[in-house]
Formats: sequence, structure tokens, C-alpha cells
Amino acid sequence: MQSDLYNYFINRYQVWGIVQKLLLKAAIINLVSAIEGILMCSIGNLHQHCRFDQNTICKHQSRCTFYIKSTNNMKISGAVDIIRDKLLMNEQVILNDITTLNNIRNNVHLPILLRHEFTNDDYSISNYNKAIKVLKYLKDNQKRCTEEFIQSRKQGCAGLTRP
Repeated sequence: MQSDLYNYFINRYQVWGIVQKLLLKAAIINLVSAIEGILMCSIGNLHQHCRFDQNTICKHQSRCTFYIKSTNNMKISGAVDIIRDKLLMNEQVILNDITTLNNIRNNVHLPILLRHEFTNDDYSISNYNKAIKVLKYLKDNQKRCTEEFIQSRKQGCAGLTRP
């Protein structure tokens, strides 16, 4: 995996300057994309419970506490809200890190940067470590929190009803 290669270079070799920034930039972008993929995929799977087909969702969705929104056009902030409010993954430091890292990753798409990306601290070892901590947190907690949500939903869901 690409992140293993970045991890190897970042932690085994003493690189500095532009080479270090380029390695950290690529690694952070890669890790944040993985975090986003994990969140969107799991939220998308939870949303399928509330769907009849591609265009029809349960009529109780507006008042159901177990309704999970579709990930179509969802931003990472919406995903963070869902994992905090629905899955009860409420470690605020981690949730803030997800948002911060996503903002850093999204700056790569800007054609005109407000500040030079190689002189600011966005692509730093501390942000790289934050991304690793977020992945570890998701690995350690997401499955359990999702299973607890599904169990609660089995007991509290009114059942699919066509609109």
C-alpha cells in the first residue's frame, strides 16, 4: 500500500526541506482520502437500510432518529456529524482532526494558494501523525459503534414504509 511506502520513507530516512514536504504532502493526502473513503462507504452502507430503490426512501426519514442521509454530495463535515450524532463516536479531538486534515487535503485543489504550501505547517509530521491516529481510532472504534447503532436501529426503527 502507498501509505506503507510513505511511512517507511518518513520514519526510516532523514529527509528535510522540499523532499520532506513532498513526502508528507503525498502521505497526508493519501491518508485523508482513505479516511474519507472509510467514512463515506460505511455511512453509505447504513443509508441503504432506509432505501427501497435508487429514488425512494422511507417516509419516516424526516422524524426517524435512525435515518442516515445519503452520501451523494455529502461533505466530510456531514460525515463527521453523522459519526458523532448517530454512531456516537464523539472523541472531539479526533473529529476536529478529521475536519482539519480534510481542509489541508482540499487545499491541494486550489490553483492559487493563499500561502506557499512548502513554508507553512500544513504538511508536517504532526499532521501526518494526526492522520495515522484518526485511522487507528476508526479501526478501533468504528465497527463497534456501527454494530451498536444497528442493534439500536433494529429495536427502534418503525420499519420501511413507502411514501
